[in-house]
Amino acid sequence: MNFYKTIEANTDQMVSDISTLIKYKSIQGEAEDGMPYGKEMDDALNCVLDLAEKMGFRTKKLDGYCGYAEYGESDTYIGIFSHVDVNDEDDNEWKYDPYGGIVDQGRIYGSSAVDKGALIAVLYALKAVKESKCSLKRKVRLIIGTDNRRYFSDMDVYMKHENSPIAGFSVDGHFPVTYAEKALSMFEFEKKIVQDGEEYIEYMHGGKVDNLVPGYCSAKLVTQRKTDILKKMEVYIAESRHDINAKLLDDGVMLEVFGKEKHCASIEKGINSIAIMLDFLRYIQFGSKDLREVVEFLCDKIGFDIYGERMGIGYEDELTGKTTLNLGTLAFEDGTLTIRIDSRFPITANYYQAIEVLNSTFEKEGFHINECSYWPPTYLPKNHFLIEALLKSYREVTGDDSEPVSGTSASYSKVMANIAAFGAHYPGEGISWEQTDESLEIDTLIKTTKIYANAIYRLCTEI
Repeated sequence: MNFYKTIEANTDQMVSDISTLIKYKSIQGEAEDGMPYGKEMDDALNCVLDLAEKMGFRTKKLDGYCGYAEYGESDTYIGIFSHVDVNDEDDNEWKYDPYGGIVDQGRIYGSSAVDKGALIAVLYALKAVKESKCSLKRKVRLIIGTDNRRYFSDMDVYMKHENSPIAGFSVDGHFPVTYAEKALSMFEFEKKIVQDGEEYIEYMHGGKVDNLVPGYCSAKLVTQRKTDILKKMEVYIAESRHDINAKLLDDGVMLEVFGKEKHCASIEKGINSIAIMLDFLRYIQFGSKDLREVVEFLCDKIGFDIYGERMGIGYEDELTGKTTLNLGTLAFEDGTLTIRIDSRFPITANYYQAIEVLNSTFEKEGFHINECSYWPPTYLPKNHFLIEALLKSYREVTGDDSEPVSGTSASYSKVMANIAAFGAHYPGEGISWEQTDESLEIDTLIKTTKIYANAIYRLCTEI
């Protein structure tokens, strides 16, 4: 088939379309009429659907939560899952505008450049298959979501309207193909804290979302012992090597803690700024009894422990590794402390039991559970027909004989059967998504598009 030449001929247009899509700041916002996650998200979704329609695909939008583009004629279909939603970025941390879609020295820069690039890549892969006029046994459908970063509510809506695919892949994982993913849970806990002394925290904020190791945390401490706190901070920094800044105020001290933001899929490479802040507050024994007890609890049960061992849920297996536990966000204001936690459990772990341990531990400390969401692990044997087909497509294009991998991230494979995460991250790359100055190499984009075209053709003719 002449897929590859068609793809290469479309390189400039692909780059342009990715750049355009990056410019949509598609962060989940306040719902508007027909736009459950706000106008910017809706605009990004419409951008992709309009592009697909211009290519000659049938398109459909489902209640503003998701949409799809399809090609072919059959009662059953192959599903390809992608998304347009992104996490918010701090413009000040980027050399390039995270929503600028800047192309520089053979790379496209921007927030979710890899994931949005994968979406455009698979769309152009489908276009190449369509223009080849080859005969397909199955219809193929590209499904575009808006809630991949959080709760997969987009796929709940999709399943209310549509039948499931017989098989397919999601483009938010790893090459050569991901055959297993950890169970995923997200929690929100809340507690009222009485601050009855002259020394108290006016506010404290850290983190962006559950699934990122928080890189920044700030707090205003109202206190009369400003000089003492500064002296202790110098000692703490010297001993811990953590990055803390302090600014003297008329009524206290402003603290800023700088960690290292990383996606939870590579949590071990991050430095949790919230954990540092809590540890320092414990070090200086700040505030009233109620506050100190909560700080002590969070330090003892989570703190710098990213594997859930202090919580008693430190499971591990050979396929998917260790439990991970991320204190992702913290907000404390007007006497209310709210924290959000991302936890991921090996596929052989009793994750129901782990969830119960987490909930009961916080309940005993007086926290209220605002939210507890979870998704089971996914597992397809390496000899499963889907894994073998996707692996063959990858190897034919790349010449790389790498074996299927297990993953710590959470793809759309969690919500439907016979779906595997398939790219767009390559072996040896590390985790590059959701990082400062995230970028996609144009040569890699072309390779990825060829892999997807090969996979689409194979799945639609062999299954």
